[in-house]
Amino acid sequence: MIRESANHVKSMVNSALEDGVLTARRMAKRGRHAAEDALEQTAHQIKKHPFRAIATGFGVGVGLGALSVWLYHRNGNHR
Repeated sequence: MIRESANHVKSMVNSALEDGVLTARRMAKRGRHAAEDALEQTAHQIKKHPFRAIATGFGVGVGLGALSVWLYHRNGNHR
């Protein structure tokens, strides 16, 4: 009786584990496809609007530079 219950529980756990692995693989595949689609869309937009892409990159660079300088001075690392 106990052995049958243990085998049943083991079977249920194995089934749940297999379902989880299958779900994880599906999610990974969907994520990979979404990333590829986003990369293709980004490349298309850069080709369509190259100056906007350059300006955006420049703006992000200036913003990150300003943020790093502000954090550097905020933490008292300046002399």
